[in-house]
Amino acid sequence: MDLKTVELKPFRRIYLSFAALCTAMSGTAILCYLLGASLPGRTNLPFRSKDILLTLVVLAALGFYFYNQRQRKKLTGISDFEKKKEYYLVCYRYRFWLHVLSCFVSGILLLFTRLPLVLLFCGIDLLSMLLNYPTPATIRRDLNEEDILVH
Repeated sequence: MDLKTVELKPFRRIYLSFAALCTAMSGTAILCYLLGASLPGRTNLPFRSKDILLTLVVLAALGFYFYNQRQRKKLTGISDFEKKKEYYLVCYRYRFWLHVLSCFVSGILLLFTRLPLVLLFCGIDLLSMLLNYPTPATIRRDLNEEDILVH
């Protein structure tokens, strides 16, 4: 019987790189917001357009959720563990690119609309990064394999 092992080091390296990038982007946007900076044209933006932008952010979050569900379904369909591990690493990295995009859009919206609600979105983006820290339990859950050794 082959021993199924997963090394945490590449996952942690990916996580720390993307967490630093998202923290820098969101932190910069929040700092600019607190200092009173805004993007040009924010006063000419009708209230309805702000609602449309915020709705698009929520729809993008829903799309992100359903995309993750589809990736997990594909992952469970792979029977070879080594291929499953490689595919999971690619999905894991791609998931963080979507986090970066989300942080960027939230930061731009914060400076464009100057709404405190969007400040909450920036905070949620950072919190969601924290929740994706690679632990043995999350890797076992994502790979749907309980009998693997994660080190």
